[in-house]
Amino acid sequence: MYEIQHPVIINNNYNVVDILHPENIEFDGPSAARKMIIGSFSMFVIFSYLQLFYILVAIYLALHHAHH
Repeated sequence: MYEIQHPVIINNNYNVVDILHPENIEFDGPSAARKMIIGSFSMFVIFSYLQLFYILVAIYLALHHAHH
């Protein structure tokens, strides 16, 4: 039970630090959200390019085999 309660104590300490230093919340919050948005957007762009690449390869292979 001690190992289960330990992360809760750590989380409470972080909350106390944030309450004592509200400027950290204003600085960390938007930047963390911005990193999340940029990260998810970049992942979306990468997957979109991969999908487009696979579609182009599939079309190329289909046309290539159609000529034969």
